[in-house]
Amino acid sequence: MSLGRARLALRRALPPGLVLLALALATLLVATTWRPGALEAQALAGAGDPAAAASALARQGLWTALLVLLAPFLVARAATTLPAWRRGEVDWLLASARSRMGLVASTYLGLLAAALLLVAFIAVAAELAAGPSGPGRALAARFETPALVVDAEEGLVRRVDPGFELPGGVLRVRLILVGGGRAADLRLAVRSAAVEGRTTAVRARLAGAGVLEVPLPAASGPYDLQLEQLEGEALVAVREDGLELVEPLGSARAAGLRTAARAILGLAALLALALGLGAWLSTPTALLGALALALAALLSEGPAARLFPLAALREALALAGEGLAAPWPSTRAVAAGALVAVLGLLLAGAGLRDWRRAA
Repeated sequence: MSLGRARLALRRALPPGLVLLALALATLLVATTWRPGALEAQALAGAGDPAAAASALARQGLWTALLVLLAPFLVARAATTLPAWRRGEVDWLLASARSRMGLVASTYLGLLAAALLLVAFIAVAAELAAGPSGPGRALAARFETPALVVDAEEGLVRRVDPGFELPGGVLRVRLILVGGGRAADLRLAVRSAAVEGRTTAVRARLAGAGVLEVPLPAASGPYDLQLEQLEGEALVAVREDGLELVEPLGSARAAGLRTAARAILGLAALLALALGLGAWLSTPTALLGALALALAALLSEGPAARLFPLAALREALALAGEGLAAPWPSTRAVAAGALVAVLGLLLAGAGLRDWRRAA
């Protein structure tokens, strides 16, 4: 592996023009990011803090906009690297006495460094847009459940067991009206199954779709939740995987840090794939193929899809807009991202075999 080759790949991935464009876009977006007014923020926050809701939306908006506008430049650089070698750098690269995989790995290291710098830049811009930080919250667990319709007479009873202590935790239930009326009055109660008499409850009116939150009782799990429909003829359903546990954090900026971790993981896999496709396909086809794979991953659904690095990034962005930090990437997600990256690099190395023979 050559550090000189990696530095060259880094300089090519982040040319001065792209750096200036990134600075201009970030300045414009930070200055003009949509931040809802007092009434709109209150509606978005529900019973929460309107300022925190506006800050969360600003953070989500900066991350989404800058990733969409700037990340494709890095993907394009990765996809065009090997075709550019064949067009103009064959003699120089072969004379360097580096192995195929050494050349590919060195170049990938430079591209990965560029991705790290880009993600760090976006993280700083997003926090500037979000403004002062207060206490934060993080998604601690999500229970895999099917979509459940709430019986209007008997309600819905469900037991959840986080398997760990969660002081100050909150249970969230994602709900949606599926017909029969425009609104429903609901009561959500959570009772400790281990300590008798420890119960907390909230009441709320649901119109369309929304989230009910109730603090967990001051006792260890498991917990029994009961969702009752007090008034209204609407059919209420709990969304698929709609039961979540939330834990308090010291700072809301944790949402940006955990989004950055998932962005780095997603870009690391995508850049390796783009590099590999560029070894076998024409430049436009390789670029379109890499972007198509990225879009497919972003649109994928379900628990298994969350192992895909870019699908996990989409989840982190969605949670950031709700004022929640996503969990840190799991071991399985890191392993899946590393596997995709290794496959992309092997594909790139294999694509240079005919180049060696032709030389």
